[in-house]
Amino acid sequence: MDEFGVIGLGRMGGSLAHQALEKGLRVVGASRSGAPKDLVAAGLAEIRDFAAFREKLRAPRAVFLYVPAGPAVDKILEQLGEALEPGDIVVDGGNSYWWRCGMDSGGIRLGRMRRSRRRGGRGKSGSS
Repeated sequence: MDEFGVIGLGRMGGSLAHQALEKGLRVVGASRSGAPKDLVAAGLAEIRDFAAFREKLRAPRAVFLYVPAGPAVDKILEQLGEALEPGDIVVDGGNSYWWRCGMDSGGIRLGRMRRSRRRGGRGKSGSS
């Protein structure tokens, strides 16, 4: 993989994006408050609409999600369900409860994600 997407460019998502850019990977990112200027200067391709992942990344796409657990995750997953294509991968790297990150249909609650996308947890230390 030489490119990926990141949603949430705060401490964790921003650090991942920055390290990847330093290593020559292409990163496409979105953040509620806009991408930090230093990431854009380092080469981040900023998007404002998740549908742009389809235009900016080659299939199959990998999109890392780094936002606080809760309703925001569900909202973003619903939007990604509309924006991405079958075979694309969403990795929840934030603080979502571990059972929600399972690869089986019991762990994926959103119908559109269940039918056509793969979602997995990143195994962040300290998650319960």
